[in-house]
Amino acid sequence: MLQTTAEGSFSAKLSSSNHPPVKQAYSGEREYLLTHEVEELMTAARHVGRHGLRDATIILLMFRHGLRSAELVALKWSSVDFKNGYLAIHRVKHGHDSIHPLRSPELPEPKMTWQISSMSLLKS
Repeated sequence: MLQTTAEGSFSAKLSSSNHPPVKQAYSGEREYLLTHEVEELMTAARHVGRHGLRDATIILLMFRHGLRSAELVALKWSSVDFKNGYLAIHRVKHGHDSIHPLRSPELPEPKMTWQISSMSLLKS
């Protein structure tokens, strides 16, 4: 319910603000994607827009490593170790920072590694 404040305007605060919100009942619907659904999403991303390969790689990284959006955008080139195949992830929401192994689809071909490492982050 909305409350009326002293000035006569409405407030969106509930009258029983001391109680935590009621937990929603489990609806039986899953809240995650299956591997084949992620592959379909990656395929669609490759064919839409100018940066299809980048977008598909982002989807793969987020799916495999359970990245939140803030964790993804916080990644830097220095977080990626192509030589040893590791990705350093700084977790948000009181998570523990960790180092994740990169598997074959996430690793570039050897000749691409040089091109990626020589890229400037300032280029668009």
